[in-house]
Amino acid sequence: SHPFIQHLATVFSAYQVGPHPPPIPKYDGPTDWQTELISQNVDKLFRRLYDAEETLEGL
Repeated sequence: SHPFIQHLATVFSAYQVGPHPPPIPKYDGPTDWQTELISQNVDKLFRRLYDAEETLEGL
């Protein structure tokens, strides 16, 4: 399996615990514009998800 796919599996597993996941190890394998784009957007996606969950909890 590609090291980036393994990293994504770790990231998604960690983020399943909720808005305060354990520290996510930084990916230090081979990178290109695609891995950078995916990493940035996964972070943004989870940030938006947690913001939405916190907003709903406050209602």
